[in-house]
Amino acid sequence: MDNQPTNQQILDLVRKSSVENKQSFDLIRQTLVENKQSFDSIRRTLTEHDDFFAAIQKSFGEIKQEMVTKDEFKAELAKLVTKDELKIELAKFETKFVTKEFFVDKLNDFRGELVSLLRKGDNKLGVLVTKLGVRKVLPLADVQEVLAMEPFAQ
Repeated sequence: MDNQPTNQQILDLVRKSSVENKQSFDLIRQTLVENKQSFDSIRRTLTEHDDFFAAIQKSFGEIKQEMVTKDEFKAELAKLVTKDELKIELAKFETKFVTKEFFVDKLNDFRGELVSLLRKGDNKLGVLVTKLGVRKVLPLADVQEVLAMEPFAQ
């Protein structure tokens, strides 16, 4: 015999190869199913990420609407008073202030003038009451009572 395989051997090899191929295809099929499940899971995750990024994008859009640009900020900043300008204005304002000593002196001067006016009025009242008493328009008890009254009793 020559070394050629018999039909039975070839048939056995084909069967064995067929079984191995079926096992390989089953393994490939199972791997494909697992891959499909993985891809579905990845697809769900990507969809969630898409939703998340869409929300972030919306937030950034809202922020962009509310925020000012660098140029706008500089323009508004330029409208503000500078520190040096504020110092100048404050110095002008301080020159208009009076000191406590000055205020107390002026208040005392005013008080003195007020007392002087009250004394003059009191003197006039005293002269009038005395004349009314001399002319007997007021009884002596009333004259004494009026002259004894404050603020400058006699």
